[in-house]
Amino acid sequence: MANASPDLDNAEAQRQLNNNNRPVSSGFWETDCTSSKLFEDAVQKKTFTKWVNSHLARVSCRISDLYNDLRDGYMLTRLLEVLSGEQLVREHTLRLDKMSHGK
Repeated sequence: MANASPDLDNAEAQRQLNNNNRPVSSGFWETDCTSSKLFEDAVQKKTFTKWVNSHLARVSCRISDLYNDLRDGYMLTRLLEVLSGEQLVREHTLRLDKMSHGK
């Protein structure tokens, strides 16, 4: 069973590599160096996602895609709150209130 975990991790890294919005194979410019860099990027993305989730677990939150889930700033704010131990001001609530009043 311990041998299945690295295979799963490699499969997950390969899946994320394919989802990086970068060309996996573009023909003439694809080199071993480019493939290695893309694979390394996918592994780093997966590692950082796990690190973020280990901290977000303290507030019962989780992200599945690093780029998309941190894009709007909500989860990033939650992460900063966990890391700093302080409550941060959320201005988006004020923006929504202004929008509802036609300002």
